[in-house]
Amino acid sequence: MEIQTLIQSFFMLGGSVTETTSERVITLNRNPKEPDMMEKLALGLGVLNSFNIMNIDGKKYSFRLM
Repeated sequence: MEIQTLIQSFFMLGGSVTETTSERVITLNRNPKEPDMMEKLALGLGVLNSFNIMNIDGKKYSFRLM
């Protein structure tokens, strides 16, 4: 059941996208009411970043939790 809670927490977060010519940065706002879930999400975003995801135009995607 924990993965379901993590996904629900993720979709409830606000955030923003900043785009440059070479990178797209997705910044999610941390929910201070769920510190345990936010730590797990931070680990997951670190894994995503380690994949060096790029779109078809070669723009790198980076994920941050603020």
